[in-house]
Amino acid sequence: MKRFAMFLMSALAACSLVSCNESDSDFARYSAFAVVHAGGISGGYYFECDDHTTLYPGDTSRVPELQGLLKDGARVIVAYNLLDDAQKLPGYDYTIAVYGVDMSPAWGETAVVADEEAMKALGDTSVVIFQNNLLTSTKEILTIALGYYAKDITKHRFTLVSVEDEDFAPEVTDADYLNLQICHSIGDDTTSGVSANGQWISFRLDDFEEQIAGTKGVIIGMKDFENKMQYHKVDWTTFEGK
Repeated sequence: MKRFAMFLMSALAACSLVSCNESDSDFARYSAFAVVHAGGISGGYYFECDDHTTLYPGDTSRVPELQGLLKDGARVIVAYNLLDDAQKLPGYDYTIAVYGVDMSPAWGETAVVADEEAMKALGDTSVVIFQNNLLTSTKEILTIALGYYAKDITKHRFTLVSVEDEDFAPEVTDADYLNLQICHSIGDDTTSGVSANGQWISFRLDDFEEQIAGTKGVIIGMKDFENKMQYHKVDWTTFEGK
């Protein structure tokens, strides 16, 4: 869990966090993508990381407003420190002091489509990876930082679909990797607005469970700003002891 968390530290510099005003000596040493779960101790909440590590917020004194803002099932980035074992609670892997929570990551959708026409109906507006290293995937959740143009990002929908080998560029097809493509629909928004660079979008991969079996990772296709297909290959993220 810690190794995966450290991957995010550089990305957090660009994130907008609900956080405290940290002093030079009081700062979060860890951060991780997580899903919020309601129903923790005393009816509160807890965080589940992508490796299924559970984090109970034992100290929220730096972010007292969080209780009323977090929603069950929300995708977030949590910045935290570990509390000592004496404060560990049964049923959770770690008890943490919460330093900030970025609530800007969003869930995308997934779909298994019958043909290219059905895929285009999900949207074919341009979108790019904000930075090539801001893409990570377990066999359950794929997370990517996307760049696109928008006036109202809430109107944009991203759908991850599976693509047959014959519909992928032959030079990028690999039998050991699952072919997926991101479809981008803007709804009634316009692409003449400001750029939304680096918005985190996560996709649950349950719809592709059978196709994922035996693969080494995924190849993600998307249409760039020149209306050309770009492809990005990523191996599955694995966790020691998980």
